[in-house]
Amino acid sequence: MDRRDFLKRTGAAALTASAIAAADRARAADRAAALANPVAAPAILGARRRLRLVSNSPDTVSGPGDAIRRFCARVHAATDGRWTIDVAADARDGLEAVMLGEADLYVASETAHAAMHPALAYFGGLPIRDGLGAQELAAWITVAGGQQLWDDLAAEFNVKAMLMGHTGTCGLFMRQPRANGFAMTRLRIAADGLSRDVLAALGAEPLTIAGDHRLEALAAGHLDGAEAPDASAATVMAYARVSHHAIVPGLVASGAGIAIGMRRSFWDGLSNSEQILVQALSSEAYALAVADLGVEAAALRAHSALGATAVTAGFAGNGNGASGEIDAAQRAALWRVGADIVAAVAAFDGHARRIAESYALFRALRRESISGAGRQPPPIA
Repeated sequence: MDRRDFLKRTGAAALTASAIAAADRARAADRAAALANPVAAPAILGARRRLRLVSNSPDTVSGPGDAIRRFCARVHAATDGRWTIDVAADARDGLEAVMLGEADLYVASETAHAAMHPALAYFGGLPIRDGLGAQELAAWITVAGGQQLWDDLAAEFNVKAMLMGHTGTCGLFMRQPRANGFAMTRLRIAADGLSRDVLAALGAEPLTIAGDHRLEALAAGHLDGAEAPDASAATVMAYARVSHHAIVPGLVASGAGIAIGMRRSFWDGLSNSEQILVQALSSEAYALAVADLGVEAAALRAHSALGATAVTAGFAGNGNGASGEIDAAQRAALWRVGADIVAAVAAFDGHARRIAESYALFRALRRESISGAGRQPPPIA
């Protein structure tokens, strides 16, 4: 994939420049407000805070909506009621709302923010075969340098973000059975981030539709397909009821991390103990989300959940799907689509190159660790 074509199609360069300019204005406004009220400017241990969190995840009994509610309750309890977080449903980009000071927090996968800067997708999930599983993603971010790179990039948008959840391995649900599971020409399909670039390369018309509206549009026939936003049992069953064909795993084959983000100028004003508390609670939320995945993943495998929906081995599969088989050459071509898109992202700018290098090194070390796990250690002389 030609980098110039990628940038032209996504408009990423122009949007990133305008977003950074908007973030600079928001930072200046925060500094001006702090100077106007110097008593409130320093971090005050134990201060009462009422925060607004925006999310486009539906408030469901499982999945991201439940995780958000649980996180807010834990923050309230851990601060002895000093912090209260009000959750607002907002179909707009949560990062943008936080960046501009219209909200204090957002919860979303960074894959949805690739239009702000394509390299943000590394901290959510990369397409096809280039993603990391939930445990691996956390390892790269928390102990292998990913968080510092994330902080450096997010700071450009006046944001501090960290992991607090995971979508699990999602499926791409189609209204009509496909003779070839990957025939996408002229189909209207809802997806986020780099998944849109995969669809465009396959000839589809990618659309961005958030939250419950995606499922509604699929059920009404306004869409030919949609990638489920998460792999919770409730979501999978809802999508299965309005579709006849599922490609599992979907466009982001390893699933995507879910971030909690806040204004960087707000984060910097917190006391050390408050920052540590937020980090600890977000880590706890991520651990609980990953534990939930073991239960929720059964929804994608269970015939009772998918009903009559035919299932094709997905975009990173091995070609052993139940229907819509493609041959090895077709699958290799599909894999090249994902690799070309990731290569274009990695060449976007200096931030992207540094992130890509760290990510690639981590994956290489992981492969070496796995391949060497069964070797016997050398004898001791």
